[in-house]
Amino acid sequence: MVRCVRLWRGEWKKSVEQEWDFLADPEDFGYRVIMSKTASFEALDQLVRRRYSLGPRTPVVVSYRLPSWLLVPHGNKTPPLTISDTAQLSMVLNVRAWLDELSLLVTMGAKGVAEYKFLCRTTFTIGATTYVFDETATENSRAAYEKRGAQTERVMNAVFPEEGMLHFHRVSLEMTFADNFLENRNRRTQRGREIIELDDDDDEMADGTQTNVPT
Repeated sequence: MVRCVRLWRGEWKKSVEQEWDFLADPEDFGYRVIMSKTASFEALDQLVRRRYSLGPRTPVVVSYRLPSWLLVPHGNKTPPLTISDTAQLSMVLNVRAWLDELSLLVTMGAKGVAEYKFLCRTTFTIGATTYVFDETATENSRAAYEKRGAQTERVMNAVFPEEGMLHFHRVSLEMTFADNFLENRNRRTQRGREIIELDDDDDEMADGTQTNVPT
């Protein structure tokens, strides 16, 4: 048995009213493919990467959303389903049989995937620190968000090798140098105080005084 599946590329957004909305890429017209109902998630992942010419390390999220008439009782506030394994994919391909064409929503790239996971409030940990902030945060956990510079460097050290950190620190130093250079140049080129020279001529002063007296 097979299913007709259409892939859509785009990004998820969340309004202040907590409503989810998938913004499809305006340059993407969807990609229709026939998939076996027993297809594995790995096969789907490879299909997506071939379709969009993505490398094996490019972050990708595949999600699914029920039709609007099934989003009850919360409507668009119902979060999408993230498909991350074969069991979830099998449920979508087999249980949702009332849909003639199944739409799978693809978000790709570090920024888009990070924003999606942020909106989903998924937990992630780097080293021994969990960086998901919510109402359960204690005073100690809040401190991780106050010292931004130190935390950024600690995360970079945990994620990147020494060579990568060398470039990170060098770029940081160059940016600081550029900021200081521009600040000093602007300080030197500030417009000085305008000096008005007065002609110390008694006759001309007298004429000027007479001209300015109202009649």
